[in-house]
Amino acid sequence: MPDFLTLAYAAYERGFPVVPVMTGEKTGTQDRWNKFPHRTKSEIALTAHDFPCANIGIVSKRSLGNLLLFDDDSGAIALMEVGTGEKVSGVTLTVLSRPDTDPTKRHAYLLQTEYSLLRLGNKTVSVKDSTKWKQGKSAMIHPERYAIRGIGGAAYVVGAGSVRDDGQVYRYEDESLVPIPISPKQVDWLADEFKKSRSAVAKAARQTQTEKKEGDLPFSSGETYDALRAYICRLASWGMDHKDIEAALHPYAVAYCENGAEYVRVHRLQLHKMVSKKKVIPPSVKRHITQPKKTSTMIEKKITRVLSLEEVIENCLNGFSKISSGELYEKITAACTVSGNTFGRAQRMSVSRVMRRTGWTAGKKGLRRGECLWVRNL
Repeated sequence: MPDFLTLAYAAYERGFPVVPVMTGEKTGTQDRWNKFPHRTKSEIALTAHDFPCANIGIVSKRSLGNLLLFDDDSGAIALMEVGTGEKVSGVTLTVLSRPDTDPTKRHAYLLQTEYSLLRLGNKTVSVKDSTKWKQGKSAMIHPERYAIRGIGGAAYVVGAGSVRDDGQVYRYEDESLVPIPISPKQVDWLADEFKKSRSAVAKAARQTQTEKKEGDLPFSSGETYDALRAYICRLASWGMDHKDIEAALHPYAVAYCENGAEYVRVHRLQLHKMVSKKKVIPPSVKRHITQPKKTSTMIEKKITRVLSLEEVIENCLNGFSKISSGELYEKITAACTVSGNTFGRAQRMSVSRVMRRTGWTAGKKGLRRGECLWVRNL
């Protein structure tokens, strides 16, 4: 088992902000880790008390001199070395993520420069392999070749000394090395790769659509989850009851989704939970969902005039022949709350002016101390 305190102190000595990561996984254990990574020994010691056996994550975000984390899953670092003629392995600090089974999978630690900030954008970039597919959480997706993290919002890679779920330990390729600034050639190579990857993924998506034959169902097996979720959102927005939505899923899946009936049968519990949620977030896939046509209608707007304070006071006096000043102030205050007017000590002079103008006379004594009794002159 990893010792979070020891691993985090070692990263601290190198100047790396750290966060605890679940053992055997890549999931952070703390909320708002991206806002408050641990930068001091006292913070690390406090976290080690709660997560003594956690792995560590090395955190970085977009800023001059911060880490640029090259998370390589396919040997892309070797390709960059060939394309630029500049070495990365053996030159900058590198962590092997699967040292026993696949030494090509690694994390290279480079430093951001003014040129990299200019060319690489301000978001974490994930470069996909457009020629391959794999099963994601809900659909078929392109596997990741490599990612450049820490050039946008806060991101992390699992640090040296952490333990994988299969028992392999992340370790430095050469512990004596330190991160070096990324060179302009390497920045240009990455920027070109980003552009090529986006074009290839878009082309693969278009090709998938054109390969569908006439008579094929609109949604493939990999798109069934997103299609059903979009359909649930649409029915829910129309005010349909949960039970009716669940009943409508099976015929829709059969009509529009490849192997839809089998999917509904196997994932019945998951779909039930989705339907039962009070708020369902619609996915990006909304194709083939029939929407009601919008018609242009004339909307009549009722224009209301805001009453002045004097008009509010006059309305409060209707139906009274005599009233105490205390009761009158309470009525005016309540009426002003509705009308949006302000009524305080500064506005009380308006009351006397309106009362006298409309034929009221102030008596000497009211019902309570400090009050006067207003009487209407008939």
